[in-house]
Amino acid sequence: MFARKNKLQGELPLDEPVGTVKKITDSVGSFANEHLTKEKWDSEYKPQLTEMWQDGCQYAKDNPADVLLAFMAYQIWEQGGDIHDIADHTQVSAICDVDAFYDRG
Repeated sequence: MFARKNKLQGELPLDEPVGTVKKITDSVGSFANEHLTKEKWDSEYKPQLTEMWQDGCQYAKDNPADVLLAFMAYQIWEQGGDIHDIADHTQVSAICDVDAFYDRG
């Protein structure tokens, strides 16, 4: 019926979502079993992660102003989303206030 093109697997039929999900979970599971083993973690991933963590900590020690700037930028970005949420809900609050005013009698 309907199909979606995928470069890696060809066409994925949209009318068979259970089969498609099973194929995806099987491929993710086989990838995880192949690449995420305890031996590979201990020999390859853990040393890389440790080195990256140490490099990051050293950068933070050497450049505290950059780290503080990044943290402040993140906080402002998150706060902007909250301000937009407040602005979106102000209209609902005004409607509730008008309704309460008229219900007082």
